[in-house]
Amino acid sequence: MMQYFRDSGFESVALTSGTATVGEVISSPGIGKSIYLLGVNASGATELREGNQNGNRIMYVAAGNLNLPATIKVTENTGVYSTSPYVSIIYYINNS
Repeated sequence: MMQYFRDSGFESVALTSGTATVGEVISSPGIGKSIYLLGVNASGATELREGNQNGNRIMYVAAGNLNLPATIKVTENTGVYSTSPYVSIIYYINNS
C-alpha cells in the first residue's frame, strides 16, 4: 500500500473499518482531527450519518461498492454511523 503523499495524494495511510451490525463503523478520531471517506462497500442500501442514528446524513449508499472521486470530510471529532449492517469503509484521519 502506498504510504506517502507523493504516491497517493493523501496525507496519511488509508485505514479500513467495518461492522456486521447497525451502528458505529468509525469511532470519533479526537479533538482537532477529521475523518475523510475514500470508499464504501455495503451489502444493502444504507445511510452514513455523523456520530449516531440521529446525526446529520453524510451520504446515502446503495448496495455494492462505491469509490469516491474525491474525499468526503466528516465534521471534526465525529465518528461515522451506518443505518444498515455489513458496511466497510476506506478512510483516513487527518488534522482538521
